[in-house]
Amino acid sequence: MMKKKTKINQSYSSIPITLDEALESLSGHAECPPASHLVELSDLSAESLDGFKKTWAQMPTPRRQEVVSRLAELADNNVELN
Repeated sequence: MMKKKTKINQSYSSIPITLDEALESLSGHAECPPASHLVELSDLSAESLDGFKKTWAQMPTPRRQEVVSRLAELADNNVELN
């Protein structure tokens, strides 16, 4: 999977993460991923989007609902993420 090397939104984290790391935290069983991981899902390339779709399809519905709720909160608080 292609690794994303640049941060979408620096205000969420001073430590850049890769798209692979963001996807790992999505599929994890702990709490909803932090905002710094979720913003990495913005503006994905076609190749990265394919990786996201595979991860998303394997996630249980309650986890996907949790992530979507968190993404909506982030978008409400930051117009750049809409």
